Amino acid sequence: MRTPLLVSLLALPLLACTGEEGTSGTCSPDVSLEAGGVVGTIDGAAWSTTATWLWQGESLQINADPADGWRFSLVGQLADSGETVKAAVDAGSFPVTVPLGEAGAWALVYPTDGDSYHTANAAGGTLTITDVADDLTGCFAFDAATDGGEAVSITDGSLRAVPF
Repeated sequence: MRTPLLVSLLALPLLACTGEEGTSGTCSPDVSLEAGGVVGTIDGAAWSTTATWLWQGESLQINADPADGWRFSLVGQLADSGETVKAAVDAGSFPVTVPLGEAGAWALVYPTDGDSYHTANAAGGTLTITDVADDLTGCFAFDAATDGGEAVSITDGSLRAVPF
């Protein structure tokens, strides 16, 4: 597994992050995140960047900007309720849980020097949306792998993505 080089400053926002879903299935996004902020761990190393979100028809797309050799995109078509993500959000059915790695939602992780990783090649994970006012807030955690089986684990994810 790859371990990206990180500066110690990146660990600071993670101290308040409680983004990974607990055994109770709850999500508590990092309330200290500034608009556009994303924090998490990649293979156990602290990571942070900025992100935007947009609707693509009934689907949600979240794009994290490159930082320390990594970036990712999350696409959510279907919530675990079976309705489209947009319909669930429009209904105010928060939290909206989106299973990643299934036909209706996935994550792609792009290292700056290598093959891309996809949740369909691994255990997948979950995106939980807690609010969409202007910024989209939520939590995420997932495993992704290359076609060749090299894996990456992103956990303790918390975001406050801004509209694209």
